[in-house]
Amino acid sequence: MYSFGELRPDERRAGLHLLLGGIDDPDRNETIEAGLETMLAAPHDHLLIGARSGERLSAVVWGTRSGDDSLLVGDPGLASGLVDADEAVAGIAKCLADAADRLGLVLVQVMLGPQRIDLAPCFLSAGWERATRLEYLAARIGPENEPIDRREVDSASDWRWVDADSLAPGALQRLVAATHEDSQDCPFLEGRRSPAELLATYARSSESGTALWRVLLDDDEPVGCVLAGLQGGGTQIEWIYFGVARNRRGMGLGDRLAEHGFAQARSIGVGMIVLGLDESNEPARRLYARWGFRVWDRRLVLLRWRERPSSPLL
Repeated sequence: MYSFGELRPDERRAGLHLLLGGIDDPDRNETIEAGLETMLAAPHDHLLIGARSGERLSAVVWGTRSGDDSLLVGDPGLASGLVDADEAVAGIAKCLADAADRLGLVLVQVMLGPQRIDLAPCFLSAGWERATRLEYLAARIGPENEPIDRREVDSASDWRWVDADSLAPGALQRLVAATHEDSQDCPFLEGRRSPAELLATYARSSESGTALWRVLLDDDEPVGCVLAGLQGGGTQIEWIYFGVARNRRGMGLGDRLAEHGFAQARSIGVGMIVLGLDESNEPARRLYARWGFRVWDRRLVLLRWRERPSSPLL
């Protein structure tokens, strides 16, 4: 029999140890200490939920706020030799949903990697929704993605890049809405998140906030964006959101956005760009392949959504 609930402060070290595979070594111990410091610095941004058998932790999940009303959860950590993992994880899934309701969270996403994908039925049986599969891509900065000299091409045009923060109020939200129209990227968000909510989540998800967000204008009309952010202590850039307005697709703007994103990375001095992609988005997969991106991880996304009134949705 299991009991389920948030971990007490004195259980957190054991919980992180379980999440890291239950193996003792100096590197993992340093990671545990860093995790404890992170939780201590922002306790309301983290949620550790476990399954206990007596006083022994059998399974743990760690959720981190990715916005004011959303939570991102990684792979469950399981005790070595656990024979009834399905029961433990199903209980955690229900407990996690209850905690999300108590905290007023609207969206909770669990990201299951290849080693934990067999646990998906535990969440589905607890009322979670199978949303999509994500691919995580990376590209090293190199000769294969050198910027193209467009001075002659652009000499008679009105293309120009601006910082997203320089746009008029509401302009970036309208652009994000336009890029989501008939998009193949994460369709499970359609009708569930407003552009303002998405942008708030994006701003919170990197080390640089909105400082590296760039928008492409054509005669002062926003037509595409690369919302980038520093990650890994400034060692790499993530393209948090990358989109072209529906009425401008098929004009090569995706390559123009990618070119600018690589030029930006070079100017900052980072050596790698990473991003996440809905695996069903074939046009985007072809674009990123042209620019040297390769898959390094895959995740199954399970979703728990709580309806509530909101601003205009996508």
